Amino acid sequence: MLNQTDVSNIEAVKVDKLAITVNRTDSYRNRLINYPAFGKYLASGKYLVDNYLVGKYLVFALLLGVYSTSYAVNQNNSSAKNSVLSIDLVPALCQLDNNYRRYRQCADGKSVATRSLMIINNRSCHSQSIPKLSPVQAKMVDKFIPDRNIQKQSWQKYGACSRLSASQYFRQVIQKSSHLRLPKEITDGQTHSITTTQLISKFITSNQGLKANDIRLRCQRGHHNKGNQGKLFLTEIQVCYQQNHFHHCATNITDEIPKNTSCGGNITILGK
Repeated sequence: MLNQTDVSNIEAVKVDKLAITVNRTDSYRNRLINYPAFGKYLASGKYLVDNYLVGKYLVFALLLGVYSTSYAVNQNNSSAKNSVLSIDLVPALCQLDNNYRRYRQCADGKSVATRSLMIINNRSCHSQSIPKLSPVQAKMVDKFIPDRNIQKQSWQKYGACSRLSASQYFRQVIQKSSHLRLPKEITDGQTHSITTTQLISKFITSNQGLKANDIRLRCQRGHHNKGNQGKLFLTEIQVCYQQNHFHHCATNITDEIPKNTSCGGNITILGK
């Protein structure tokens, strides 16, 4: 049995709920009276369309976010994680290496030419595939690797076994070759005598973020019978990367990356 107090409490709750309902009704009534456009908006059913459009745009935004993330991942995958860019000193190699003389860069009188982009994780690559590039990209590659045989060798030895397509691989070659700033002693076509320390310092000054351990030099001793008196000539420069950033060259990669001491203290950069 409910006593008088309980009955009073129940009636008070009912009154409170009724007041809330009345207040809500008054609120919507005021909107309809004070804002006729709001009433027409509700009556037209347009709010249903607007809600549909909002939901549609939200779905579109979510899909765009997923696509952007996927694109970013693909971009990272299209860049070799660890790589080594190899640059030839053409005049020295043309003079010292009989086999190298047949390459186009010797006939063109180049000072430097890119040899390859070595992908570290694919050292044992031995592919026979032929790189297929668009005519426009092929011309761009020719500017850095003038000889098509060297292009093919670079692809078959390093690019073909990577996760990169031929287009992606040579895009990396172009990007790294064009962004690397070479000291004038290498590009001016003159013969220079310089220490390895001085040359590496010039590289560091010219390339932001580059450190001494990110670059390796390879030299070859000249022939006495050609008046070179056994000098050490700079023949190759190797720059190490992690994706698109300079990175220290690992000491245990392969013999293809010699220590700086292979050039000794004093080297000669042979001119044209």
